[in-house]
Amino acid sequence: MMTQSYEQHCEGLRLSVLESQLFVIGTFALEEKETFLFYSSKDGRSGGRINVLTASEQDLAGLATIAGCISPTSRLNTLSASGKSDGGNLHSSNFSCSVCPINHGLMKLVKEDLMNDEDEGPIRHELSSLQIYGPGCHRDLVLSKHASPKAFASIVIALPTKHEGGELIIRNSGERQSFETSNDKASFIIIYDGIEYGTTPPSSGYLVTLTYDIVFTTAEQPSPRTLQHRDPVLDKIKQHLKALLDDPEFLPEGGCIGSHLAYDYKHDETSGKVNIKGPDFRF
Repeated sequence: MMTQSYEQHCEGLRLSVLESQLFVIGTFALEEKETFLFYSSKDGRSGGRINVLTASEQDLAGLATIAGCISPTSRLNTLSASGKSDGGNLHSSNFSCSVCPINHGLMKLVKEDLMNDEDEGPIRHELSSLQIYGPGCHRDLVLSKHASPKAFASIVIALPTKHEGGELIIRNSGERQSFETSNDKASFIIIYDGIEYGTTPPSSGYLVTLTYDIVFTTAEQPSPRTLQHRDPVLDKIKQHLKALLDDPEFLPEGGCIGSHLAYDYKHDETSGKVNIKGPDFRF
């Protein structure tokens, strides 16, 4: 076996230092509240809810049908006609899932690992789409890119549905790498734009993935619009209080106005008005 010279090791070290990290992979456990997925058809006439951890193949087949995934019975005809097999897809307006990249530290990984902590401005994630792949269905390796100049990367999360096979694959500069997905934990890959991304077909069950776009955002976010509303009780308090203060016979020599509390409160010296409710808070 030939050994490398120290010059080759030095060159390898130099290239390793200069190489930019273009993707991050890993797994995380879902919280119970994150296991539910709600979905509907594009016309809103049909839909359902599944628990991704316990969903049966029949449950997932219902989601696949809504998303337009090729069914096993029509796969051979589709393959012979088109030469390829695609999974189903739902826009973010047609499904809801509580999986949040921030809660599992994925946005921190984007900043620290993908961006090397470079201060390029604030970023946020935007839920983009859901993909589902049944047996024999896959996503061809396609260049990851966004139409918006503010988007620069993607997070793909493979949900822990019951399935065999169905790997996440990437290819960059001709080098292809594949990553297994899990049945008990969510698997993820974070990739920069310009990397080819795809999936291999599951041999059984259904592979379900969520895609989030990572975008640059401005430091100053528009503040939420304040709702215009009136409090009729508060209006009466102001009306009577103003009438008293305008009356020269009320406290002609000045003084203080006090009010007893309408409710009893458990308190200590640090308690403030945040613990006061109803009429006590209004006054």
